Amino acid sequence: MKWLWDEMSEMNLKRLKKAFEADGFDQLEVYGVEKKTSMYEVSDNKVEAVNFNDNFKIGIRALVDNRIGFATTSDLKKIKETAQKAIGLAELSQMRLISFPVKNKFPKAKGIYDKKIERKSIDQTINQLDKCIESIEFDVVGGSVQTNISKRYLINSCGIEKEEKKSLKNAYFSVSDGEITRFYSYTDTQEFGLDNVGLKAVDLLKRSQNRKNISSGNYDVLLTPRAQEQIFSGLLYSSFNADNVQRGKSFLAGKKGEKIFSENISIVDDGTINGGVSTRSFDREGTPSQETLLVEEGVLKNYLYDLQRAEKEGIKSTGNASGSSSTSPRIGPTNIVLDGLRDEISSDKLLVIDSVSGVHTANPQSGDYSLNILCGFLKEKGNEIGIKSGMLVGNIFDLLKNFSHFVGEQQRSGRLITRDSVFRDQKIVV
Repeated sequence: MKWLWDEMSEMNLKRLKKAFEADGFDQLEVYGVEKKTSMYEVSDNKVEAVNFNDNFKIGIRALVDNRIGFATTSDLKKIKETAQKAIGLAELSQMRLISFPVKNKFPKAKGIYDKKIERKSIDQTINQLDKCIESIEFDVVGGSVQTNISKRYLINSCGIEKEEKKSLKNAYFSVSDGEITRFYSYTDTQEFGLDNVGLKAVDLLKRSQNRKNISSGNYDVLLTPRAQEQIFSGLLYSSFNADNVQRGKSFLAGKKGEKIFSENISIVDDGTINGGVSTRSFDREGTPSQETLLVEEGVLKNYLYDLQRAEKEGIKSTGNASGSSSTSPRIGPTNIVLDGLRDEISSDKLLVIDSVSGVHTANPQSGDYSLNILCGFLKEKGNEIGIKSGMLVGNIFDLLKNFSHFVGEQQRSGRLITRDSVFRDQKIVV
């Protein structure tokens, strides 16, 4: 049975191919994204607003004498006109590329679409939210459920014609006892219940009650997967970006083959993981997704590349061209996997950090940061108590040099797949 969207997709593919009726290009690429978004917003213990948005945006790149031109439109009737604009811009461009990818074998992106997310009705979602809010014993001061169903298309003159459908659902709850507020969010490509998300927020709030002040000093610190994602997404991932490396804007420039972090940690970028939030069979340029070893037992092995940056070094793209159809491709990570030495918690005194703020004020080039601890706990002699305040101060590269070991089961937080992680001798300022 064909769904209406599938029939529309076939029609849209035909429209996208009209771009190739334009004149004057050496090579041409058309990238289109259909997206259906729904947002249910919660405030003061009730669903306050429901919003929907459908759009289709197309980005066209043209190669003329190895120069790149880019133009975009949201009007399917102006495909050929937009292609002609991209061709004209290529003739004036200083950006260069030898060739778009050729037809290739692509890995199957498993677990990235769940029809249950797409078919869930408005009433079903609101009822689910209402029941979850009722079950929470504290005030739900904020929250949301957002779903995205997208279908992307990539066609080029080198023989690639691909399409891929994906679903994403995110749930977020912020709860308060009148004095303390704690929040939790979760994102998945598969349908999930809301109760566990609400219970996680409640658990963080209960553990934070009866808080106490701590002293400034150096602590062994455990970062939860959520805290790691907050810190690494702002400070670490961009260091592996080959564009930053080639321009000398990455701390990791010129360090391939060197030991940069603790030997107890390895880092992989993997766009093929089953059910990963950033899993895909092909990247923004049509390069097949792959697994790329970035750090092996503390030693830097590779960077992340798109076509342009790979051509500069005479190597292949790692399949990390990212971005929307409204902009030219840029390098970005897919699923980042951290693994290495695992052990039980061995410190008599351990500071657990579950979330931080202020990453946007840190310096991604030097790696220096001063981060406010939004939610933290002090574990001492088997007891745990919430902390009132504190700042985690340091450098992302020094942090990873002081990595000790992983604890517990692997978890996913956004694009990051990791475990609770212990870092020795970290500076805390109160």
